[in-house]
Amino acid sequence: MPACTLWCGVTRGGGRSAKENFIAAVRCIYRHAENDELIMEMANPARKVRKPRRSPLNRRALSDAALREVNEAAATTGDDPERDSLLRLHSETACRPVGALNLRPRDLDPVQCLAYLREKDGSSRWQPVDNPGTVRGARCVGVEMHTGDDASISPAR
Repeated sequence: MPACTLWCGVTRGGGRSAKENFIAAVRCIYRHAENDELIMEMANPARKVRKPRRSPLNRRALSDAALREVNEAAATTGDDPERDSLLRLHSETACRPVGALNLRPRDLDPVQCLAYLREKDGSSRWQPVDNPGTVRGARCVGVEMHTGDDASISPAR
C-alpha cells in the first residue's frame, strides 16, 4: 500500500481531499523540477500518477419537511428574535454557517433587501432576501455585538 494512502486514510472523510492535495503537491514539485531542468519530462514519475476521481457532492438542502420541523421547534421554544432572524436568514439565502458568521452590518441592505455573503474559499455574493425584516433582524444582531462597521456579526474567536 502506498505511503500516501496510509497517511491520507486517517482523515474523517476517508482522505479523498487529502489524497487530491497530496498528489497535486507532488506533481507541482516535479513540474518545478522539470522547469528547472533537474529532471527530464520522461523521467517524471508524477506524470504517470492519475488524479483521483472526485466523488459527487452529497450535500443537500434541508427538505421542506425538515425545515418546517426546525421552524416549528423554534416557534414553540420561546421568544428569541435573534434566533428567528438567523433562521430566516439561513432559510431565505441558503448560506453556509460561515456566511452568516462573516456578516458585517455594512453587508446588509434593508432598502434593497440584500445580504452580502462572504463564504467558503473566498467566494462572495449579494443574495436577495424575501423579507426586509430578515435584513433588519440580522443587522440588529450585528450592531448589538459589534460597534465597528467592519466587524463581523460573529464574536471574535
